[in-house]
Amino acid sequence: MKRKLRIPDGRPLAYFLPTLTIKAKDFASELTSHNVTEKDLKGENAISKEHVDNNLAVRKCLFNVV
Repeated sequence: MKRKLRIPDGRPLAYFLPTLTIKAKDFASELTSHNVTEKDLKGENAISKEHVDNNLAVRKCLFNVV
């Protein structure tokens, strides 16, 4: 995301994002946390996939972009 927005490596992403985008990322993270427990996900690959899937779903919902 930093690369896409051309944000320097040493700068926090949150300084450059609108509040809505920050909250959307937070929501996606909370979905992941919830689903890890609900789906009893184990291992880095399964949890990473869940995280990516949730971020894509939230982005699609809010911004109609994949």
